[in-house]
Order: sequence, then C-alpha cells, then structure tokens
Amino acid sequence: MNFSDFVQTWAMSTPSLVFGPEGRVTIARYQDDCTVTELMRQDFAKVTAFRRPKIARAQRFTNEVKLNPSNADRFNIDLDDILATTSEGGNPIEKFSWNPETGEILFIHAPMQHATARGASHFDDYVRAIILHKQNKVLFRPFWPSWMRKTPYDRFDEEAGVVSFDAQWEAKEMLERHGGRGWNIEMNTNNRQLEEVTGRRNW
Repeated sequence: MNFSDFVQTWAMSTPSLVFGPEGRVTIARYQDDCTVTELMRQDFAKVTAFRRPKIARAQRFTNEVKLNPSNADRFNIDLDDILATTSEGGNPIEKFSWNPETGEILFIHAPMQHATARGASHFDDYVRAIILHKQNKVLFRPFWPSWMRKTPYDRFDEEAGVVSFDAQWEAKEMLERHGGRGWNIEMNTNNRQLEEVTGRRNW
C-alpha cells in the first residue's frame, strides 16, 4: 500500500500520525483510542514510503508564511525559527494558526485560545497548531474549512478528511522550512489526547 492509498482510505477517521525529525512516521498511541482500529494498523504497516500523497486538491494550498501586521506587532518573531516566537514579554508561544490557502499566520498569547487571534479569513480556514516545547512536539488539529461546508448540516466525510490531511501536510512543510525540522510533528490531535499528554484541559 502506498501512502496516498492509506490517506484516501483512513483520512475520515483522522488518525494521529507522528512525523519524527529522523524521518520515521508512526501512528500515535493514546489510551483507549477507539479511532485507531487493528485494520488501520495493518494497512499502515504495509506502507513502504512516506512521500507526499498525490492528492489533486493540493494545488489549492501554499506552504508560504505571511505575517498579519496587527498580530505580528505583539510578538518577537524570527521567521527562520517560528517556534522560537515569544510575546513582547518574552514568554514562548504555545499556539499559532496558519491559513494553508493564503499563508497568513497568527500567533496566540499563552494560555489563550486560538479564537482570540483573528485574521483575514474565517476562523475554521486556519490549521491550528499547539506547541509542546518540553516534548519537542507540534500538534495540528483536524482542518475543516468553511469553504468545504455547503450547509450548516454537512458532515465531516472522506473528502473532508483528505483535505484536512492535505492542509496539515502543508503546515508541516511550512514549519520544517521555518525552523521545525528537529521537532516531532503530529497530525489530527484532539482535546482528549492533549489532556492525556499534558494533564491540562481547555486547549
């Protein structure tokens, strides 16, 4: 099985995949994670190379970075090492939002929520990242942009899962080009997993 086939098959299940700095890719292990089935693990074990999946929708996305001036003015930013960004008071950031269509990046003051930083696009049009400095890990949440939802009753389906994976992949590529090569990067994290890792709620 190639990686594209794995993504197409399992994207709707939003498996938490960890991309290590040494190039190793694994399925994250959490207690009682009912989203990861034995069949998924069997398919994952058949993947021979973890190259960029060939997904037609990829052409919609960029992997550039564009600062939002009003947001950036409140932080000390080094575009060569985005994860070293601090607030004006010197506190490390623990979150950022990045728009895979436009490249706009928004930094968030700890311990505030992502929603406190507003950009030019709808809130859901940004990949949301959590930075765990002590664990040397960056975690991305699933991405379900407003432009995919035709009605308020749309469901997160296979197509949405593939777009979500693709946007997170671009976020990973962006981050690796801006100081994140030595970090573990995890896709599709959720609140329960974050609480398990950190002991903290309300991420």
